[in-house]
Amino acid sequence: SPRAVPSPRPDGVRGRGQNMFAAVASSMMDEEREQPPPQTATRVLKVEGLKRPFTEPQLRERLCEDGGNITWLWMNRIKSVCLVEFELKDQAATARSSLYHERWPPKTGQKLVVSFVSREEADDIAQHAPTSVPLANRLGALPGRLGHVSAAPAERGEGRQQAAAFSPREMKSPRERERESVREREAESVRQRARGREAAPPPAKTLEDLFNKTKAKPEIFWLPNTPAARARKLNALRAPPPPPSAPGGRPGPGGAGYGGAG
Repeated sequence: SPRAVPSPRPDGVRGRGQNMFAAVASSMMDEEREQPPPQTATRVLKVEGLKRPFTEPQLRERLCEDGGNITWLWMNRIKSVCLVEFELKDQAATARSSLYHERWPPKTGQKLVVSFVSREEADDIAQHAPTSVPLANRLGALPGRLGHVSAAPAERGEGRQQAAAFSPREMKSPRERERESVREREAESVRQRARGREAAPPPAKTLEDLFNKTKAKPEIFWLPNTPAARARKLNALRAPPPPPSAPGGRPGPGGAGYGGAG
């Protein structure tokens, strides 16, 4: 008996998993990439619309994907804006055409807006950004195909400013700042108590502080002789005793009036 041959599915109809994958791929491929508006080309690009999560190495790899070589890169603290300088204007123009309105990161990102800016405008943006951290200060130079990140003024010419310096306290998380505030308050409280103890009057002296005391009962408080009193007593002990007087009140032999009239 002839076997039943399944009728072919209409075009675009597949299994559930294949159909879903094909629909997503088709929508991504059919989406027409908008061309960036014309601008005067520079070596510096401003990339807006970045959305976390992503890492700085991943971003730099995407920026260099079209063969560009990065010489300077900066990103704000919340990773929403990036400023990048390429070696050549052609490299920056190629990267702009490739990145404009691309959804990056692929899974969680949104359309990027990429525009040319001058290096002076880029320095001004980085300098006035709140709690900005130059990427070169955090990651250093990464050699290889990702380019070399450097913020040395000699490579950028005279008169170019680096990103503003940031406070280490501002870069800490709210919990760390709260803990640091608690430690500062406790240290100040200890210092205040120490100053209070230094300003307090000394305690009154007792008899034990002023006198010596016998161990036997009843206790007798006494003071040792001073050096001057001790010297006087020693001199008195060392002095020769006076000569004894004769009976009757007359001086002994050799005394005045011995043998005189009675």
